[in-house]
Amino acid sequence: MHSQKLIKTYIFLAVILSVCLAKFFWGWIDIDYVKEFEIPGEYSKFKYNPINETIRYVIFISLPLIVYLICIIIFRRQEIKEIKEIFFYDNSKTFYVIKNNLLALFFLIFLTLILLDFLSTNLPSQQIDIFHEGQWLTAGINYLKKGGYWTNSYITIGFFHEFFISLIGFKIFDILSIGSSRFSSLLSILVFKIFLIIFIYKLTTIQRMTENFKILFFVLISLIALYMASFNVGILSYRVLPLIIFLILLIPIISNEKMVILYCFLIGAMSVISMLWGIDRGAYLNLTLASLILFLIIKKDFRKSSWIIIGIIVGWILFYTIIGPEEFKSFLYNTKEIYQTQDWIQGFIHPEPFSSDRHSSRATKILLILILSGLLIINLNFFKYKNISNESKILLIFIFIISVVMYKTALSRSDGPHIRSVTGLPLLLLCIITLNLIFDFILKNEKYLKIFQNITNFRNTISLMLISFSIFIFFIFNLNFKNIISFESRVKNYVNLGDEFFLSENQNLLIKRYNDLTIKDECVLIFTYEAAIPYLLKKPSCNKYYYIWNIGNKKNQNLFIKSIENRKPNFILLGGDYKNPITIGLEPHERLPIIHNFIMENYYLNENVLHWNIYELKSS
Repeated sequence: MHSQKLIKTYIFLAVILSVCLAKFFWGWIDIDYVKEFEIPGEYSKFKYNPINETIRYVIFISLPLIVYLICIIIFRRQEIKEIKEIFFYDNSKTFYVIKNNLLALFFLIFLTLILLDFLSTNLPSQQIDIFHEGQWLTAGINYLKKGGYWTNSYITIGFFHEFFISLIGFKIFDILSIGSSRFSSLLSILVFKIFLIIFIYKLTTIQRMTENFKILFFVLISLIALYMASFNVGILSYRVLPLIIFLILLIPIISNEKMVILYCFLIGAMSVISMLWGIDRGAYLNLTLASLILFLIIKKDFRKSSWIIIGIIVGWILFYTIIGPEEFKSFLYNTKEIYQTQDWIQGFIHPEPFSSDRHSSRATKILLILILSGLLIINLNFFKYKNISNESKILLIFIFIISVVMYKTALSRSDGPHIRSVTGLPLLLLCIITLNLIFDFILKNEKYLKIFQNITNFRNTISLMLISFSIFIFFIFNLNFKNIISFESRVKNYVNLGDEFFLSENQNLLIKRYNDLTIKDECVLIFTYEAAIPYLLKKPSCNKYYYIWNIGNKKNQNLFIKSIENRKPNFILLGGDYKNPITIGLEPHERLPIIHNFIMENYYLNENVLHWNIYELKSS
């Protein structure tokens, strides 16, 4: 017994030492700078190669996990399970989920509360974010006026973000407005919360616990997840929706439920669906999907892996068939350009863990959460935990894979908000693991189990849950019955509010003047970060690069110029109130000098409207 404690102490110290060593490697790794995609930004300013971020991160996360794995294999070989026991658990039988009517009842109650919370929402009336909201508002007006998706709009995030948000509101209310697009965003959050609760319910059903513990597990994890997804906290964003759907579909696959082939096909189709949702989240999901296929091949489960691959192929063929070759070609070009240039455009150097660098504390916390989760998952899978199902253990591995690859968002854009945005899933994973371990400990020890014996009957369970829900409603939901009753009329008035309601006085002055100047023009061209201006003028942009922040390289700058030469717009808008922090203080003319020089050569300053400059085409 004494030697076992000593071994565990040595293993613990080895892991701590490996973290210190990983911190040393972080500063030591320094790949030479390359100019292939040199774009003005922080990386080019400091002659920094963004590949350093990925290499440093992978080593920092993997070194402690590898050290721990080696240690338990060497020093605790007699206690750990063989690899085949981990991968080749018995799934010859269908995984039967015991029907739990009380659990289903709480699931329905949670869905009801989520819906009531949505109906209680105070509709956002803040001034327009002319930069970010311009992404989807102008994309929407481009589609309605010109048709086409990728052919007429250079998409930065994904089809959903640029088109769905604006067009779903248009389809519902027959009006494209700031209010209708914001309502679409609220709908997206509602859908995300519903799928989040579905995931937690499905996760709960595969737990190897008594009915009462399952209910407690479901309630606690739901409380935590919805708290993270709440507006005030916001660390679990609706943008991870395809990843949550992936996990929902994964549960019946790994537990071998009925109609498993259908679930395999659907999870394969998520390959293309996730790319339409967002090309960053799509990349994360496709990497995880590749891991799933590899896992199934290792298990020699070729039937499931084959149907997943069929789902992938059919999904992409349908996508190509629906949008046509021209749109597909533009989609591929658009996606390739974003993947190649986005780090250079938006990148901030990631803070070194355990340092005085800005945002280092926040980044270090998430990195340690990932390491701790990885260590616990290794523990769960290599040691015997009879009260935790094999299906649950495998699912945790895939949540961990998603959490690890999703941190790429924070590696590319290492400021506080973006680092914070990838906190939710790793933190939720750690909470799920911790609760599993606590319940396993209680179920294994009768003296602790007795504490919970007073909730084994129906009446006391209900009482406990009602208390939990009271706390839940008080802290997370802000139910407003007056808002619920007046929801329909509030939304109708909201989506019909004029644009001027959401604009500043200066913005209203600009739109009025610029509209007078371009009254006869079919389109408008802007060379400003204020991407919403074409929408506010109710005209499409003259080229696809209305969101000029993401133009980036020389190739796209030359395409921008070519569009000017072809369309010869009479006016171009420069300047503006919006100062984009993403560009670390660089104005458009500093980031995109080729375009700026062309404008200066072919256009002259017609007039100034406050902080905006209106340039007119020189006569031939």
